[in-house]
Amino acid sequence: MGKNSEEMMITSFYKFLIDDNFTSQIRLPPQFVKDYGKNLSGKAKLHTESGDGWIVRIEQVGQQHFFTDGWTKFAQDADLKFREFLLFKFVGESTFQVSVYGISGCQKELHSCPRTHQQPDYDNLRADDRVPKTKDFNMTAERDDEFDKDDRQKWSFIKKLTKNNASELEIPRDFVLGTGILRNRKLTLVNAKGKKWPVHVTAKRCSRFAMTAGWNEFLTGNRVVVGSTISFELVSSSDNMVEAKMLKEETDGELFSYAKKKRGRPPILHTS
Repeated sequence: MGKNSEEMMITSFYKFLIDDNFTSQIRLPPQFVKDYGKNLSGKAKLHTESGDGWIVRIEQVGQQHFFTDGWTKFAQDADLKFREFLLFKFVGESTFQVSVYGISGCQKELHSCPRTHQQPDYDNLRADDRVPKTKDFNMTAERDDEFDKDDRQKWSFIKKLTKNNASELEIPRDFVLGTGILRNRKLTLVNAKGKKWPVHVTAKRCSRFAMTAGWNEFLTGNRVVVGSTISFELVSSSDNMVEAKMLKEETDGELFSYAKKKRGRPPILHTS
C-alpha cells in the first residue's frame, strides 16, 4: 500500500495521572507541542485499540496546551483512575492512538460495550459522539465551528493490527451506525492503488461490529504485516466505499496469512 513521509510520521509521549484535575483536562508536553504543533488542529481525534474514537479540543492557556472539551467524556468512557498511565502515539493529522495502563502496569482492555444492559437507541445517537475526520489547519488559524460544519459527515477510525485480527477486525459502533453500513452490513475496502475488496460486517455481542468475510483477503492481498496501523475512511456513502490507508507499516514483522474458511464461498476480488 502507498505511503508518504507525512503518513509514516509517528512519535509518542506518556502521562501519569497524578493531578487532581486529570478527568477534566490534561497537559500536552511542551516539547511535543514545539516539535509537532504545526501538525495539530484546534481539535484532535483520540482512538483506542477497541476502535472507538473521541474528539477533544486543544486549548492554549498561557504557554501551555491542554486537551480540554471532550476530554472528560474520554476519561469517563475509559474509566481513568488516579495513578494510571496513558501512552499517546501521534500518527499525524491531529490524531492520537491512546493506550491505557492500570496501576498494576498491565494494559487495560477498553471495550465499546454499553455500561448498562439496555439496548442502545441506534436512531437517536448524538452526532457529537461520533468521530468525523479533522481538517489539517493550524490550531490558532481557524474557528472551531468550521471544523464542525465542514467535517461532520466524514467518518474515519484507526486500528493497530494484532495476530488476532487475521480473520476479523472490530469496527467502532458509531462508525457503523453513522455511515449507514448497518443497513446492508457490507462495505468495500479500497487501497491506495484503487483495488477493491468486498467485506461483510457482522454484528457481535454487546452491540459490537466487525469486518469478517473478505477481511482476510484484504490483508493477504495487500501483504499487510502484523503490528501495522491502518486508517479507514468512508469515501463514498452510496456504496459504502471505505479507503484503507497505511499509517505505520512494520518492516520486520510477520505477514498475515490466509485464514481457514469456516463456511460459504469467499468474496470475489474486484479490481478497478
